[in-house]
Formats: sequence, structure tokens, C-alpha cells
Amino acid sequence: MYQITRNMAANAPSPELLSALTKTVQEDNMSNVHMQGLANELDLAMNDATYAQAIHEDYARLFIGPHIPAPLWESVLRDEEHLLFGKDTLDVRHFYQNIGLVFPQNASEPDDHLALELECMWVLNASLLGAIQNPEQDLAVIQASCRLQQQFLAEHVLQWVPQTCKILEEAAQTAFYRLFARLLSSFLPLDYQFVQELVTQTAKIPQRKEFVYA
Repeated sequence: MYQITRNMAANAPSPELLSALTKTVQEDNMSNVHMQGLANELDLAMNDATYAQAIHEDYARLFIGPHIPAPLWESVLRDEEHLLFGKDTLDVRHFYQNIGLVFPQNASEPDDHLALELECMWVLNASLLGAIQNPEQDLAVIQASCRLQQQFLAEHVLQWVPQTCKILEEAAQTAFYRLFARLLSSFLPLDYQFVQELVTQTAKIPQRKEFVYA
């Protein structure tokens, strides 16, 4: 899910992206009404050049500007003066540094841009699932991975992304981006609940062999 929403926030809906998203959605195990809706929108865009162009124009209006309807940067939404590169930007940057996450030096967006925070969650989520699925992995590594994901969601993502999604849903002129906002806003609390349950579960057991992930 983080891979899908990150790519939708970071990239213009080119034919290559639409094709890649279609493949990812088909492979994703998460099934809900928003994901099915996105699959339908992707199919329409792949087969209707007029609609594909409408999606592209909606992306430019929502994510490029000149007047972006919803803040795509945490600091702009949370800072009292609504400025880029505020305290939240630095806090996010320090979090990335602490977990060893490095973005390309030519990255044009501040560290707290929506796409970068979603990419961070993608990395954390993949790390957590990898640790869980490795029967040889120490329980302490799983617990630490859980806490990192819980921390970033609680201290950053959930503090501003749901509000931005609400604004984006109202501002979007295509169902494609309305579904993007609904998909992301509905998934985030579910993921946080999942991580919280893992934190609670792993805290109650002394050894990895007693931890069963279903």
C-alpha cells in the first residue's frame, strides 16, 4: 500500500507509471472497496486517452500548482507560520538519519514531503515484515522495528496526512485522485493499529519461538 500511494504522490501519471501501478495493485493482497475502485480507474486510464489526460492535468493542479490546494509538506500544515523547512522538516530528517535512510542528493523536495514520508513508511514496513517472516530473526529486532514504525506514524504521518487527504479528496477533479486520498486515509489508522497490536503481542513473550505471526 505504501509503495502504491508513494508512487502516486511522487510521480506524474505517465503511461509507464499507470502500467506499473496496475501491476502493483494486481499483486497487492489488500482487498477493499477503495483498492478495487483504483483498479477500475487504472483500467479506464490505460484504455481511454482522454481520461488519462484528465488524470495528468489533475495531478499537475493538485501536486505541482501554482496554487496547491492541500499542503504536501508536514511543516507547512503543522508549523504556526505554515513555512517550508520548519521544525518538523528537521525532525523528519533526523529520523531518516537515525534509521539510515538516505535519499538521492538531487531530490528536489524537503524531507517532510508526502511522497518521502510514505517512502519511509514503505521501508519501515518492509523491514518489519522481513524480520517477522525470518524465523531466525531475534525478537528484539522485531520489537525495535515495530517501535520505529509506531513512532513515525504517531509523531509525523498521522499528525497531518489524514487532514491533507481530506482536502485532496474535496479538491480532486478525477475519481483517480479522490480514491488516492480515500485509500491512504483509510489505510493509515489500520496500519497503526496493526503495529500497536504487534508491539503489545511481542512485549508479552520472552522468546522469538513463542511469537506466531498469522
